[in-house]
Amino acid sequence: MRELLSLILVLGGLSVNAATYYLSPTGNDSNNGTSQSTPWRTIDRANQLSSSFQPGDRILFQRGGEYRGKLSILNSGNATAYIEVGAYGTGAQPILKGQRGRYGMDAPQRQHLEGALEPSHETSVRERRIARDRAVPQHRLVACGPRHQHQSHR
Repeated sequence: MRELLSLILVLGGLSVNAATYYLSPTGNDSNNGTSQSTPWRTIDRANQLSSSFQPGDRILFQRGGEYRGKLSILNSGNATAYIEVGAYGTGAQPILKGQRGRYGMDAPQRQHLEGALEPSHETSVRERRIARDRAVPQHRLVACGPRHQHQSHR
């Protein structure tokens, strides 16, 4: 009985409706963005739904791509289900390029995001690279924005 109760409590904390959204330089913003074969093209399209991102959701950028704009994550994950920003596919790490001297991502609700943004050593500080994906240990993004340097913890 204890085992069953523990399992129910653990599963209750998981997000059963978690979604994965894909972006690709060859995508189309008319797509639904929910599969690798129907990705969005722009960060602007992802931002149109950013207020609906929920704990457990993933926003994945195709490797080898460069994306202009600022990804805005308006919601927060929770302690058991982060909102993840990552990469998919093969090739070079994707680059998020902020416009007009801004960072490539803004996260006002800075708690419980899992991700992956590191300064690019090959480009200016205004550009961010997604540096990790699920194939290697992830870092948690705990601060991001013009006045904060991000910090990552393993």
